[in-house]
Formats: sequence, structure tokens, C-alpha cells
Amino acid sequence: MVKSSLLKDIIIEDKIKGSRFICQARAVKSIIQAKEFINEVKQIHSQATHNCSAYIVGNFSKVDDDGEPNKTAGVVILNVLLKQNITNICVVVTRYFGGTKLGVGGLIRAYSNITSKMVQIASLGTVLPGYKCRINLMYKDITKVEYILKQYQIKVVKKDFNYQVEFIINCLVEDYIKLEEEIKNNNHVNQIISLNNIEIIGEENGK
Repeated sequence: MVKSSLLKDIIIEDKIKGSRFICQARAVKSIIQAKEFINEVKQIHSQATHNCSAYIVGNFSKVDDDGEPNKTAGVVILNVLLKQNITNICVVVTRYFGGTKLGVGGLIRAYSNITSKMVQIASLGTVLPGYKCRINLMYKDITKVEYILKQYQIKVVKKDFNYQVEFIINCLVEDYIKLEEEIKNNNHVNQIISLNNIEIIGEENGK
């Protein structure tokens, strides 16, 4: 199943029977980042009635109803994300009570609808399998290797210049073998080494 992830932060608002709902989402790579985002929103909206949340990091997920009736908010937000196959994301829906109770069914619809609206207009990219790699090369080959990487639209994450040059890059699995052959190119000094598996977010879906 192809998964997607958020390319940039998003915030939308809606009003339902006087209650103000604010849905905010951010891409996260760790549980710590998710918790930091939730705390950030809670600080901004410290006077809100509820700050309900759900986040997914890899295969781990967590929800919080933040005072709303059990299973009317956090898990509702999570279910929308799971249905749309979105990963590595944290969503916080803030509610300022407007004086009219929505009831269990109304709350579920409210949290589901605003999360669904957020997903519909969010910038999402396909999650693709990749490798974090180290490239060892001679100084004389820097320009050539940089040109090769440019052809694959690969950015160098880190450069070290010692006895040899070392580049750290992130590349797609499908590009790795082709890249390996081009970089070596019968030169036994230059080499590319896969360090670990990663996920790379592709271009915005539908573009």
C-alpha cells in the first residue's frame, strides 16, 4: 500500500454550532517531534476547551481526546489519517466551545470532517523507499560525481574533505544500483556504501 506524508504545515478552521474548530498538522519523524508539536499548539491555544490530537510515526500511533468524550476525537482523527494512508504526521484539532453541545455523534462528525478537509487541501507527497549512503571519492572526481548526482536530482546532505572526499546522500532504492555503477565507473577508489534504509518523500501527489 502506497503511503503519503505531509510536505508542509497546514492549518484550517471551521465553525459548527458556535464552536470554533482549528485543525493543524505537521510532518514528524519521531515521537519527540510529535509531542513537541502538540505542546506548541497547546501553548498557543491554552484558553481552548480542548486540544485533541493524533499522530503516526512509522508503525506507532497515539491519540488523545483531551477531555472530549471517549473515542469522539483523537481516534476519529487517527482513522481519517489511516484511511488515507498518511504516515509520519501529527494532527491537533483545537476546539473553543460555542455554547451548544454537539453530542457524541456530532463530535465524531465534527472531528472527522475537519480532519478530512485538511487532508483534501494538504500538500502530500508519496513515501518512497530509499537509502542513506556514503560516497568515498578522489578530489579529482568531485565535479564529475556532483554532476552525476545532479542528474538524479540528489542533494548532498554532508561533505567531508580529508585524505579522500566523503559525501553523505539520500537516494531512492531504484536509483542506487545505477548510481553505484556510474560513480565507480571502473575506478576502484570511488565507492558508494549504503548506510541504512530511509524513507524519501516524493513530489506533491497529483503533480
